[in-house]
Amino acid sequence: MNEQGKYIAQMKQTNATHILTHSFQNLNSFEEVKALINKWQKQNWSAQTGSLNTICTNSPQRLIETCKLINKQNFEQLCQ
Repeated sequence: MNEQGKYIAQMKQTNATHILTHSFQNLNSFEEVKALINKWQKQNWSAQTGSLNTICTNSPQRLIETCKLINKQNFEQLCQ
């Protein structure tokens, strides 16, 4: 992959992280995180589900950066 391709790939992950961080900012439990993701999937919210897919496909551990409620013990549940 050339430098431009690497930059684009990096920015896709950065943008996805920002979308998820904003979406999760007012939640109070991991159950609320899972419920919100379920809502996105049922209602076809493409920006949010696309962001989740981008992070899960490329570096699922980055989910930990998006929300204080997501940690090393539970982040993999969100990518199933």
